[in-house]
Amino acid sequence: MVFQNNLLMGAAGQSDAAYTIDQSCRFNNDDSAYLYRTPGSSGNRKTWTFSTWLKKCNSQGALLGSGEDHTVNNNYIWIGWHGATNGLSVQCYNTPESFHVQTSALARDPSAWFHVVVAFDTTQSTASNRVKIFINGSQETSLSATTYPSEDEEFQINHTEMQMVGSNYEGPSGGGYYWDGYLAETYLIDGTALTPSSFGETNSTTGQWVPIEVAGLTYGTNGFRFSYEDSSAFGDDTSGEGNDYTSSGLAAADQVTDSPTDNFCTWNTVNRQPASGNTLVLSEGNLELVNGTYETHSILSTHRLHGKQYMEIKLLSSINSAGTSHNIGVVEEGTIIPAANFAYYSDTFSGMLFPFLVSYSDGVADPAEPDYGTLANGDTLGFAISEDDGKFWCRIDDGDWLGGGDPETTSSTPTGTFSNITIGQWIDTVHGPTDKNTSDFGQLGYAYTAPSGYETVSSANLDDPTIADPSGSFQTTLYTGDGSTQSIDQGGNSTFEPDLVWIKNRDAADNHCWFDSVRGATKLLSSNNTDAESTDADTLTAFDSDGFSLGDDDKVNTDTEKYVGWQWLESATPGCDIVIDTGTGSAHTISHSLGVTPELIIRKDRTATADPGWIIWHTSLPGANYYLNFDTGAEDTSVNYWNNTLPTSSVFSVGASNGTNQNTKTFVTYLFAGVEGFSKFGKYTGNASADGPFVWCGFRPAVVIIKNTSAENWAIHDTQRSPYNVVVARLEPSANDAEATNLTVLDFLSNGFKIRGTDTMWNGDGTGYVYMAWAETPFKTATAR
Repeated sequence: MVFQNNLLMGAAGQSDAAYTIDQSCRFNNDDSAYLYRTPGSSGNRKTWTFSTWLKKCNSQGALLGSGEDHTVNNNYIWIGWHGATNGLSVQCYNTPESFHVQTSALARDPSAWFHVVVAFDTTQSTASNRVKIFINGSQETSLSATTYPSEDEEFQINHTEMQMVGSNYEGPSGGGYYWDGYLAETYLIDGTALTPSSFGETNSTTGQWVPIEVAGLTYGTNGFRFSYEDSSAFGDDTSGEGNDYTSSGLAAADQVTDSPTDNFCTWNTVNRQPASGNTLVLSEGNLELVNGTYETHSILSTHRLHGKQYMEIKLLSSINSAGTSHNIGVVEEGTIIPAANFAYYSDTFSGMLFPFLVSYSDGVADPAEPDYGTLANGDTLGFAISEDDGKFWCRIDDGDWLGGGDPETTSSTPTGTFSNITIGQWIDTVHGPTDKNTSDFGQLGYAYTAPSGYETVSSANLDDPTIADPSGSFQTTLYTGDGSTQSIDQGGNSTFEPDLVWIKNRDAADNHCWFDSVRGATKLLSSNNTDAESTDADTLTAFDSDGFSLGDDDKVNTDTEKYVGWQWLESATPGCDIVIDTGTGSAHTISHSLGVTPELIIRKDRTATADPGWIIWHTSLPGANYYLNFDTGAEDTSVNYWNNTLPTSSVFSVGASNGTNQNTKTFVTYLFAGVEGFSKFGKYTGNASADGPFVWCGFRPAVVIIKNTSAENWAIHDTQRSPYNVVVARLEPSANDAEATNLTVLDFLSNGFKIRGTDTMWNGDGTGYVYMAWAETPFKTATAR
């Protein structure tokens, strides 16, 4: 059906008419849930296409399977994942022959949907054409397993053996590798190997892969389409072919409104506190949680709160016994609850459930403490929050709002109030080993009516981003040098004339090269040294309408060597300003054009040839007298660099220091401000675990730059050099080293990034890190990576 799709925005925040998927089916592997059918006759066992949209919850699970239990005779074929460190596999155990094709990309993002297509055709003479895997419209060419089937070999898909969606084989155990997550718009095309364009397209405004209304397909003998429209018959084939499947382990409640075109909030399995050693067990589409030990563990939501929102939590266990505790509420964005406070909550509020708001900006926790009395197993708690009014309400079932007040008349007194903090995510904390509850952010259909004016927690209700397509303001471009002259064209959905271009040779120990349109082409600075500006006519020779032009200098254009160019547009809208001024030797203010307070200031004396060189202020540093350099040093203080004065929406300050204000010397300053859905400047604390911190950005990052504030080089990572997770490619802005790929670093996710490496450059235990990040796409329209 065709509706207005809130996720696919046009110009000025308007929505394009687009295909909308209204529902999905939730598969819970604990229920051994799957769909099955045994065809009466075989179709084409050599050529077929499988397509589905999915939202992943567990690390493993099968999307499609057919054949017998591997304990019988290793005779089955399936598509799916078999572990957190494995990519998407298409494989067959078929004595005596087998094949296995697997992506290098790891799918570990629980916060958004993505699209998978497998085109299978053993009639192809070229082996690599017999199995093609596409994710979000692009063919996966980086593969960790490449054993292809033999030419013209037949397999169990479209055969007269049981065919399954959500399991990989039939057998004595009833199946295996049950799918854990959501599926929407699931297709099997019998007899044709199709491309993703039959099922989706790239949205012209956002540049993101989106579903289309599928029409004109020939399904063959055993093909099907599952739209999951009938909650009493999830396997109803809506293709018109009548190839209905039977459901097992599914209930009517597993039809949810969470879909690829309206992505609902769940609990975020990569954002648990503590991040390492967390015993929370998630099920039912990451909506139900139970603790595993007598330790208090917390989990945060996938969505940030916006405006007026309502959600419900139902208790699934008694909380009246000693040692049990559920703490539910909202926390400030970026909050990491220290272990010392876990005991505080469970000891103080043992045996009761309460909403709470925590702000650690002053190092003190301030929970709201309404007296709720005794809560019972089966009670449903309703929570309403008005971000703009700074108020929070709770009720039991459909009773009165506890502590007084009414969210529909926000001037009244609510349960809890808050001020002067940035509200972040919902949080759920449980203590006892049997503490259990289930949440509904609107995708299940609330048990009780939400207060008027309060919305479900879903992407459709997120604010429209100011910048719908970040590629019109920031891009990373890869190119290969030719040793002559060449123009480098941007490859994003949009193009722009860049004002700041930062180039690095990936293959050699050449300097980083910074150019900007204010100083002019050919004028070069290097972040890995303190050298004065130089003019080199053979470096960047022009800022073009869709990229930049180069001469033949080795630093930017050595024949056959690989390069990366990061590019920014100077404008208040994407929060970037470039300022040129002359030092006076006396403290003063300098105007900028951002219109908001900058969160990152990078200043360089264009004529200096010695330390301190680059002086950097970041909003997450402890104060106005703090700074960093582009080197391995720790954060430090000087009242003279920034005159111990924080920047404002119109000016920044410099003191009487040669580093930022030497008399008669010319300076260039790059200023950046955070723009919701486009850029973010913040901090996190490492834990020295491969299950490292999750950092919320509100977008899928295109580039992330990280600095250990105690020591270490800076590190820069992007989606062009690391096009899939886990990210390993790194360059160091503070060193001229060639690109390294010897360490696991992080995952880029639809709403932020997750640290996966244990090196102190990113994740020292208890170490503080500042970061700067720019978006590939806002979370509202993001697919999982």
